Formats: sequence, C-alpha cells, structure tokens
Amino acid sequence: MRRGTGSQDCSTAPSSWTWLPRSSRRAKPDGTEVALILADLDHFKNINDTFGHMAGDHALQVFSAACTDTVRSTDLVGRYGGEEFIFLLTGTSLDRAEQITSEISRRIHSMQTPEGGLPTVSLRHRVHR
Repeated sequence: MRRGTGSQDCSTAPSSWTWLPRSSRRAKPDGTEVALILADLDHFKNINDTFGHMAGDHALQVFSAACTDTVRSTDLVGRYGGEEFIFLLTGTSLDRAEQITSEISRRIHSMQTPEGGLPTVSLRHRVHR
C-alpha cells in the first residue's frame, strides 16, 4: 500500500519496497524534517498458526487500514516484510511522529477481528533534518 500517488493494497501481496529509494528524495536540503517509522506486528506468526493464513491476511488488512487512516494522503506507507511496515513522512516533527505511533497503537488496541483482538504492534521512529 502506498499513499501519495494512489493507494495500492499490498497488505497481503509479496513484499515490495522498491519505492523507498525514490521516495527518500523527499528529504530536502532546506531542513525539512522527514520521519521514518518502522512497525512490526508482535507475535504475528501465532495468528497464522492458530487461526490460519486467511485470519493473518485479515489482520494485516485491518492493520494497514489503521496505518493509512492515521497518516496524511501524501505520506508513504508500505509493507517491507511479512508483518513489518515502513512509513516515510515528509515535514513531520519528532512530536508528530510520536503522536502518529501512539494513534496507531490506540487504533490497533481498539480493533477486533472475528478471531479476537489484533496483536500488539512495536513501533520505532526517527526524524531526519
């Protein structure tokens, strides 16, 4: 799923992060802040092992919707591993990156799937100027 040039649901597609090198050009020499957020669904393998891959796919879709609903349409969000996601947010301060990670965690905590709640998510962020 990429935001900015249109959405593409890759929540269950093979990993692809070829957009990242091109997108990193968004970091501008004028001092514009760029935030990078890494997200990892904790214990995701347990969902697949316990409830099956369709349940795992559904959890990924719900998680990816929570992510894209939290960021701006100009921000980029993509899946780069089995249950790992990456965000590239131009013009985003450290405070705002922390707010975004808190909001995603809050949304995930409140969401339910037919199998129950979603797994917790580990989020890390860094801001570059």
